[in-house]
Amino acid sequence: PASQTVRAALAELYAALDDLQETLGGAPASVRASAIGRARERARAAADRLVKASDANHAATIAEAAGQLRVVEMELARMESGGSSDEYAARISKPLALLTQAASNLFAIAESSTRGLSNDANQLLPTDDARAAEYFRRLAGGRP
Repeated sequence: PASQTVRAALAELYAALDDLQETLGGAPASVRASAIGRARERARAAADRLVKASDANHAATIAEAAGQLRVVEMELARMESGGSSDEYAARISKPLALLTQAASNLFAIAESSTRGLSNDANQLLPTDDARAAEYFRRLAGGRP
C-alpha cells in the first residue's frame, strides 16, 4: 500500500539527512563528496518510490515531496564539496531544508496512515481536555 511506500521513502530521506549532517563541522572535502553522492542517490530513490505511490488522500503532499526530492537530487549533483566549513554549510543549507520539509510532510502522512489502521488508535489520543490541561499545568509547575 501507499503507506508502506511513504515509510520506505521516509527511511531513505532520513538516511540522506544523516549523510549530509555528518558533513557539517569540518569534514574533509573527500568525506563531503562521498556523503553528498550517497545522499543524492537516497533522494533519487525516495523520489522514485513516491512517484509510484498511489494515495488519493495525500496525492498533493506526496507529489510535492517527490518534487522537492528531485530538486535536492539536482542540487546535490552540482554541489561543490570544497571550501571552508562555513562556505560549505551555506551551500548545503538549501538541500538540508528541502529534505527536512519533505521528511516532515511524509512523516505526517505515515503517522496519519498508522493511526487510521486501527479503530483503537483514537482511544490513545487525549480526549479529556481538562485532564490534559491539568497534566500540562503540573508538568510546567514541576509538581507530581
